[in-house]
Amino acid sequence: TANVSTVKNNSKAKMSAKSSSKLAVDGYLGYQTILRSQQVYDMKYQDGKISKPSSLIKVLQKHLGVTQDGYLGPKTYSAMERKAGLKRTDGKLSSPSYTVKYMQHQLNKGLKPF
Repeated sequence: TANVSTVKNNSKAKMSAKSSSKLAVDGYLGYQTILRSQQVYDMKYQDGKISKPSSLIKVLQKHLGVTQDGYLGPKTYSAMERKAGLKRTDGKLSSPSYTVKYMQHQLNKGLKPF
C-alpha cells in the first residue's frame, strides 16, 4: 500500500502544479510558458525547453495546419499570430509579444492556445 499512496500523492502533486499557479502575462516565451504548454498538450517530456527540432513545436504546427518540422520559423509564427487574432502578421516573435500574451492567457485558463 505504500507504493499506491506514493503514486496517488505524486499524481496529486502533478495536478496541483499544473493548475495552481498562473503564468505572468508578460509576452515572453520563457521557461514557465513553455513548461505549461508542454503540460497542456500532455507532452512526454516536460522540461520547459524548446529543443531543435521540438516535439512541442511539431504539435503546435499540427494544430496550426503548417508544415511539422519542429522549428519555430516565419510560417509558424505567422500562423500563431493569425490564431491569436492579429490582422497583420510579420512572421516574427517580438519581445514582448502579443502572440505570447495570447498563449499565456489561454494557458492560464487551462486551454490549448492553438
